[in-house]
Amino acid sequence: MAISSLNKLSLVFFSLFVVLHFQLNVAFDSTQEAQTLLKWKASLQNHDHSILPSWTLYPVNATNNSTQHRSKISHFITTQIGNLSKLKYLDLQTNQFSGKIPTEIGLLTNLETLHLDENQLNGSIPEELGQLSSLIELAIYSNRLDSSIPTSLGNLSNLAWLSLSNNSLSGSIPLEMGNLLNLVELYIDTNSLTGPIPSSLENVTNLEVLYMFHNQLFGSIPPELGNWSLSLTLVFKATIFQEIGNFMNLVMLEIDQNGFIGSLPHNICHGGSLERFTVKRNHLQGPIPKGLRNCTSLKRLFLKKNEFVGDISKDFGIYPHLEYLDLSQNNFHDEISSNWAKCPKFGMLKIATNKITDSIPAELGNLTKLSRLDLSSNLLVGEIPKELEKLSLLEMLVLNGNKLVGNIYEDFGI
Repeated sequence: MAISSLNKLSLVFFSLFVVLHFQLNVAFDSTQEAQTLLKWKASLQNHDHSILPSWTLYPVNATNNSTQHRSKISHFITTQIGNLSKLKYLDLQTNQFSGKIPTEIGLLTNLETLHLDENQLNGSIPEELGQLSSLIELAIYSNRLDSSIPTSLGNLSNLAWLSLSNNSLSGSIPLEMGNLLNLVELYIDTNSLTGPIPSSLENVTNLEVLYMFHNQLFGSIPPELGNWSLSLTLVFKATIFQEIGNFMNLVMLEIDQNGFIGSLPHNICHGGSLERFTVKRNHLQGPIPKGLRNCTSLKRLFLKKNEFVGDISKDFGIYPHLEYLDLSQNNFHDEISSNWAKCPKFGMLKIATNKITDSIPAELGNLTKLSRLDLSSNLLVGEIPKELEKLSLLEMLVLNGNKLVGNIYEDFGI
């Protein structure tokens, strides 16, 4: 890799890239920066320098074709990294770096991408990261970081992607996060954050993805956030559930395996854009709201293992885009409507362990994309309709625990 000369001032904007994601590729803008990296190399606990043979300082104007090395580096991030003043891209992810993130990283004011994820870094996130005004991507997920999210991160006006997931961060979400006007994706899930969602996040109008699950957040979702158009994955306490209906542009909601109680919001699909709605394994009860019945945008609907009640033939509509439906382990009753056959994209239909009566509709044989059908543990009677033989993609058929009779046809295509 070419080593630039000190007297070549025309290369002042030359980009220095350091990549340590199972390989090392290094470019130097000056001898001083090269010496900094060599000092860091010498400080590593693993002194088998065969790992880094290409980390040598060549004479001015010399060239070298670097070899890729697949190895993990184990040690700490030295404070001397702050000397790499022209660095724009720094990727140290998926290594074994430990210790604290040095505050000197805040001196790398040209940095646009910083990936420190999947290491063993501990301590707090330095306030000095807020000085990286050019930063577009910041990933520090899957470390051992604690303390609170620094308010200075609100200064990163160019930030588009921020991931702090899977640490031990505590405290509340800073109000200053509302200053990140260019933020598109925010991942702060799997921490120990507490308190409410700050209403200042309504300013982050470009937000498309927000992960906040596996925290200890509580309170209400600010109604101002209803204007978001995002793929939303949240886990909260039950007290906020009714406010979900305020989200006009809600695309995805997953709150599986929590302790939610109460009923579904009547306006759950108010904006008409809901595609994925999964609330399985909670303690929700009551009837299915009309808003969900008329939600023709649905692609996945999972209500399994709750305490929902209602007439299954009337409480669900026709869903032209629905691919997966699981209503198992609830208290739905009455017969299966032939309208299910008007959902042409069905790949999975599960209504096990309810109180479904009458016979299996022959029209289900028209669901040519169906691969899984589970109607077990109900009160179904009569014969298995011969029309099911048309389900050539069927891989799983579960009908046990009913009162079915008759013959299983020899040409039944399973």
